[in-house]
Amino acid sequence: MLQIIIFFLILFVAILADLRIWNDHLRQRALGWQVLHFLPVVVLMVSIIILAFQGMNTLLFRIIFTVMLCFVLPKLLYLAFALAGRHFRRATLLKGIGLVVALGVSATCFYGLVWGWRHLVVKPQTIVVPDLPDEFDGFRIVQLSDLHLEMFADSPDFIRSLVSTANNQQPDLIVFTGDLVSRQSSELLPYMNVLSQLKAPYGVMSILGNHDYSIYGPFHGSPQAIAHDLDLLKGYQRAMGWDLLLNKHRFISRDSAQIAVIGVENESMSGKVCRADLPHALEGVPDSCFKILLSHDPYLWRQEVTHTSNIQLTFSGHTHAAHFRIGDISPSRFIYSEWGGLYQQGTQQLFISSGLGGMLAFRLGAWPEINVITLHKHPS
Repeated sequence: MLQIIIFFLILFVAILADLRIWNDHLRQRALGWQVLHFLPVVVLMVSIIILAFQGMNTLLFRIIFTVMLCFVLPKLLYLAFALAGRHFRRATLLKGIGLVVALGVSATCFYGLVWGWRHLVVKPQTIVVPDLPDEFDGFRIVQLSDLHLEMFADSPDFIRSLVSTANNQQPDLIVFTGDLVSRQSSELLPYMNVLSQLKAPYGVMSILGNHDYSIYGPFHGSPQAIAHDLDLLKGYQRAMGWDLLLNKHRFISRDSAQIAVIGVENESMSGKVCRADLPHALEGVPDSCFKILLSHDPYLWRQEVTHTSNIQLTFSGHTHAAHFRIGDISPSRFIYSEWGGLYQQGTQQLFISSGLGGMLAFRLGAWPEINVITLHKHPS
């Protein structure tokens, strides 16, 4: 409901902006130009109204954001420059600058919508953890997160490239930190064969993210259907050979040394899916053992991990870096205390992947990433 209210507020602002630009520049132009000018906001209005009555629809969601990013935002920027020009009596100059800025933003957003979400990158990360057993110095972990397979329904080549690139990193362990699907388990079916080809000496370990629980899909009105679809997704992951950790742990041994990989179910800041049971997941893990935690939402790290455990390293995803990042600038900074990259509090560290997919087929700067983490006991 809040999302729909926000969309209608954006629509209202977009209509006001279109009317102002039409009044200033298009009132005397040919009808065709006027129709083209108002067409995007009409498409936005129709899409929002349908979404309000129909509920979550991925296609409508993408249409809404495409119109907002490529048309509404550039028009608002142009209008801001034009109004500033009137105020400072530099109308012609600032209108020209505004037009260039608007066209640049529109083109940049178009790139993010068409190509950016398929611009796969490999991001190496060295993490120094003094408690690491000597035998695990140089241990390589590939982290994959937030695949949201529905987004890649028409891009099977991306999934094949993802698997091939991940395997080429020669990891010792592959971890997947949740949100394999966006709405329902059937999204995974076309890709089970290729994803089962992810290989590492210590296997593939995975956890569930908030979207994996089917609460955003067509079953939201039926608890029984939600539970059934969740069971299907769990079964599909295990059929691929992935070790799904649901408030469980696994030990990894090298020579005489041992570390524990702990996986918890989702614990969400929003409160929608709160199933993490860290004490249960830690049962049987010696206090002195080096521990790696997989937790989809980084919220759990500051909420519980740093207060109640001595877990040295946590891997999370979920934030997507809001699909937009320029250096350390991302809208995620206004939502999450920790949103991307490496964080440390005392002897405990958290690494957050910006992930691979999302509900919106758009990425700019926060490219879909394969994270290659190398653990070291001492700084090199």
